[in-house]
Amino acid sequence: MRNLLYTAAAAATLVFGHAAPATAQDYDLASMQQGLTMLELNVGRIFAQYGIEADPQSLDLSQIAEIVSRVDSGDDTPSRAELEFIINRN
Repeated sequence: MRNLLYTAAAAATLVFGHAAPATAQDYDLASMQQGLTMLELNVGRIFAQYGIEADPQSLDLSQIAEIVSRVDSGDDTPSRAELEFIINRN
């Protein structure tokens, strides 16, 4: 009987201990907005570096991510035309 209780308690701990965080995620919208603002500032600096006059806030998240990824990839330096192509693609 005692082994059955220990087994049940261990199983409950494994099941509920790991399932609870996965099902009850808290989204901190303020932190998410702060992260987006930081990305927009980074893209603004990239635009200034390349002499591009565009508002980073007019871009969607996929465009911002692609621009940051392209510049930070380290493979080769993207051209202004490449970045403008990403900006103009809606």
